[in-house]
Amino acid sequence: MVKAIASENHKRGNPIHHTQWEVDDIKKYTKWQMKLFKDGILKQDDLGGFSWKLPASRDHHKAPFPEEMKMYLKTGKVQMPVP
Repeated sequence: MVKAIASENHKRGNPIHHTQWEVDDIKKYTKWQMKLFKDGILKQDDLGGFSWKLPASRDHHKAPFPEEMKMYLKTGKVQMPVP
């Protein structure tokens, strides 16, 4: 199982290292993505944290959340993500 997780993490470009997000941050991001998927805004193939689609951390600080995600966390409503 650990080998499979490590393989998936590598395939996705090490997104946890890329963003420096913690477990609670990842849960929030996943909840937002699942809402986008449920509403037909996000395709199944686009689910998940691929480092090249995520904001990067700077100076060992956590990366900021996407603006659309911040709005969802604040209001519970989704917007189309900016490409």
